[in-house]
Amino acid sequence: MRPVLIALTLFTATTAFAQTPKSEQEARAQLERIISNACPVGITARQQGSPAAIWTTSLEDANKPPAELKALHAGVHVDLNAPRKEIKQAELAVFFLPPGTRALPVSGSQFAASPAPRSETRKNFSLAAGSASHQLDGDLLLGPVASITHVSLMQVIYADGSEWKAHSSATCSVQPSLYMPVQTK
Repeated sequence: MRPVLIALTLFTATTAFAQTPKSEQEARAQLERIISNACPVGITARQQGSPAAIWTTSLEDANKPPAELKALHAGVHVDLNAPRKEIKQAELAVFFLPPGTRALPVSGSQFAASPAPRSETRKNFSLAAGSASHQLDGDLLLGPVASITHVSLMQVIYADGSEWKAHSSATCSVQPSLYMPVQTK
């Protein structure tokens, strides 16, 4: 086992040395690319179904009448934690599968068709802090859903006026926890 570890360590070191930038300017550019692609805040999400939540309505549902919004009751609770800078506002996208029947192909079967793309839907949300803080959270109202697939952080505006934008919805994304608290009467 020991020779394998030594060989693996040498391989990793030579690979890292081979990828070392040739100049200081290239090194800075490479570091900036790594930092800009990283998620600037910690993000957690869990499915929420309680009617006692104070919901944040999506930008797509902002013009719906209150009676129609009251019928919607499923969503996701999101917590953002920014250890370095205070957050003023965050833009999020929640991806989910709408309710309905779906066929699940059996893998390895000669009759299984190639996997069809999921009919994933997206809703966009804007969360704003009353006063700048290192933490921001909200209950994001989705309505009837079959499953929430992931939550993506798209943009953060900090209290100092600087901002971060995601290159794609996969840059800073998290799957919600399957744990869903329920309330008893």
